Amino acid sequence: MKPSLLIILCYIIAQCNCFAQEEGQKSKEASPFTISGFVDSYYTYSFNNPTSKNLAYFTQPARHNEFNLNWGILQANYQKGKVEANFALQEGTFVRNNYAGEPGFLRNIYLANVSYKLTDELKATIGIREAAINLESNLSIDNPVYSRSFAADIMPYYQSGLALTWTPSKKFTLDVSLVNGLQKIQDNNSAKSLMLTASYQVNDQLLVGYGNYIGNDNPDSLSAQIAFFNDFYIKYDITDRLQVAATVEYHAKEQVGTSAYDTATEFFVWLRYKLSDKWSIAAFFENYNDPSEVLMNTGTPNGFMLNTGSLNLAYRPQKNMAIRLEGKFFTAPDELFPKENTRSNNDAFVTFSMALKF
Repeated sequence: MKPSLLIILCYIIAQCNCFAQEEGQKSKEASPFTISGFVDSYYTYSFNNPTSKNLAYFTQPARHNEFNLNWGILQANYQKGKVEANFALQEGTFVRNNYAGEPGFLRNIYLANVSYKLTDELKATIGIREAAINLESNLSIDNPVYSRSFAADIMPYYQSGLALTWTPSKKFTLDVSLVNGLQKIQDNNSAKSLMLTASYQVNDQLLVGYGNYIGNDNPDSLSAQIAFFNDFYIKYDITDRLQVAATVEYHAKEQVGTSAYDTATEFFVWLRYKLSDKWSIAAFFENYNDPSEVLMNTGTPNGFMLNTGSLNLAYRPQKNMAIRLEGKFFTAPDELFPKENTRSNNDAFVTFSMALKF
């Protein structure tokens, strides 16, 4: 993180704390300001031993044979009455990979938004915020599997735009956003895109959801190509200890100069079992099928096609902390993965991580 950004955030936090103390002296009400954060550190070893130390196509984790920071976040929040504001800075290998397309001065901004409650059920938000379009949370600590699915890594983590969030009940939420583009803070064209997410907690055991994105992300100098991405997910608690979840994605992108579309599909499933209140194990499998390279360019004969599986062991000594060990393998028809000074059609890595919310 640039020193200037860190100084700015420290100054904001100091001012928030000073204001909160003054407010506390004037009133017995709770301060409208809160400070929170997240730290996720890891070590990953890839058996392909890539010379660049970069793990291909991954953002979480991102580096081989290196102790590093996956994601660190420091956030200031203001909430009073109908008004809410969030500002958060970030750093880590995830940030360097996932925000590489943004200008340097924007890469370290995780959240910068203001919300206003129009009614008890309807809220408007403008600015930079999370793009919760699929089942997995942005933060690794909230997921049963440490590393991300390709479905989550390829779909947006963040968005910049105007959103309306409707919550008519505790069970149902609908979010509609007008955004700059697919995971874009700084826009690259004159068009705007639409994102929609919906989730419904059917009962204490069953959650279903849907998310989509529709828009053109080509610069104005190129022909427009409308992309339509869809994500369907379900999570079911079979018992108090056993949980299963699955995601199906279908993506389509317009071919240049024709009415035809290239398509890609994806499927993943996880199964988690709680051994005790603090220990759990999880298994994960994913299939990605993108022969036309709608979302991922590889330059290989079969495009981005692969299968992935992993096993996870997690220890949570307290609710806001997770210590995890994961083994993950990949296999593909083409040589997608760096291996020392060459390429391979398979890879496997082991990751140890510790993450904390505060």
